[in-house]
Amino acid sequence: EVNRKILHKSFEPLSKDKVRSGILFYQNLFKMHPEVIPYFGRTDMDFLAGHLFDAVELLINVVNDFEKALPVLRHLGKIHDNHKIPVFTYDAIGHVLDQTLRQNDPSYGNGTEEGEHLVTLWSALINRTVLVTTRISFVSERLLRKAFEWVDQVAHELKWDDAYLAKRRFDIESEVRTRGTYTHTEEEIVHGARVSWRNSAKCVGRIAWNTLMVRDRRHVTNLDHMFAECLEHQRLATADGSLKAVMTVFKPRQPGTRMGMRFWNPQLVRFACYEKDDGELMGDRANKAYTDECIAFGW
Repeated sequence: EVNRKILHKSFEPLSKDKVRSGILFYQNLFKMHPEVIPYFGRTDMDFLAGHLFDAVELLINVVNDFEKALPVLRHLGKIHDNHKIPVFTYDAIGHVLDQTLRQNDPSYGNGTEEGEHLVTLWSALINRTVLVTTRISFVSERLLRKAFEWVDQVAHELKWDDAYLAKRRFDIESEVRTRGTYTHTEEEIVHGARVSWRNSAKCVGRIAWNTLMVRDRRHVTNLDHMFAECLEHQRLATADGSLKAVMTVFKPRQPGTRMGMRFWNPQLVRFACYEKDDGELMGDRANKAYTDECIAFGW
């Protein structure tokens, strides 16, 4: 409670006229960090100015029970992510807020023990806020970097035209900002599987990487149908006695879900392992635990 009162007293000069204080803050932000201007160019600055210090006041009021602010901060982070405001802009905002406090509160960072304690309190509050607010954007930006790197490689190797690549990049970013992930096209899945084989340095058979048969079965959601596709995979790979390289791709786990489809066994076909009455093991010892699990299920 003492820290909350200290923060509130420090904030009083700015809270008297939040819109004016906010406008001055953003004027300083754009002057000191012009690199952030493109990300605020289409924003209603009067609304944003008032909203900024309303948010700061809320954070001060819940500083002793910060979890109450989490839903608001996460919602704000989602809005920023949808507007493509990058994570690096938060450092600039924190820097200018620090300068604004120094200009309006003589005791802030004045070299005294109380002044330095005030700086520590504000820094902790700002850092916690940024950590929560930027989490969604941080994840999106990291995923988009990897996604664009991959789709650019596909475009180069499969000779996409520029217009299609631009559209694909736009679609990927829109989906990531909305869902937190994106869906590969069948073309990207097929080429990705083949490139993975091509890049497997220890595989002596990778010279035939572009002959890999890739079966896109992401539409399969029923376990019985999934099992049938596994049998078909085995048939295609061994049908005429001449082994073929086959990959079957099932639907990945989606964001927000705890579990998706998965294989317990590391290989599609393996030898079981049974324990005889005298304790001797028969079969592949590596599969003893898995065999016991199967028996327990009555299989």
